[in-house]
Amino acid sequence: MKRNDHPSFVGIDRLKREHAAQIETFQTWANARQWQKFHYGHYDWWAFPIDKPSSHGLKYTFYEGDIAALNQDAEFVARHRLGLALVALSWGWDIDTASELAAPKDNQSWQNWPVRLYKMAYSAKLFGRTGDFESLKKYAIILVGRGQVFEYGGRDLTWVFK
Repeated sequence: MKRNDHPSFVGIDRLKREHAAQIETFQTWANARQWQKFHYGHYDWWAFPIDKPSSHGLKYTFYEGDIAALNQDAEFVARHRLGLALVALSWGWDIDTASELAAPKDNQSWQNWPVRLYKMAYSAKLFGRTGDFESLKKYAIILVGRGQVFEYGGRDLTWVFK
């Protein structure tokens, strides 16, 4: 299986530390109902790793061998799932029921971050979280139906939802 061996790669252990700290921060924000903090933070790279380079180059790029190693860690798996659920909640989406919240709170709504939803869904798919991927895909389809454009840097991001 392919692994990231680039010199800039953060590695499995560092990613786990950064990821754990981020999910703890998410939980703090959610407990305090500070949903707006989810919308302005920059955390996609370590919270929802994918196999594509980013503005950080290959630093947070995780290939299939790296993903397999992360999936061997039950705590990481649980935190990854929790991160997906909490960010979705910040948008007023319940990942478990695959539905919008009936009574979202202040700032608990979609914030026009299609690239973040794309990364979250793609990360869920790469990590084998099929149910979570399908839930996020359903939300994306609803948003597209409402006119949301899923494009970033001139690239169509809807391919991940097909």
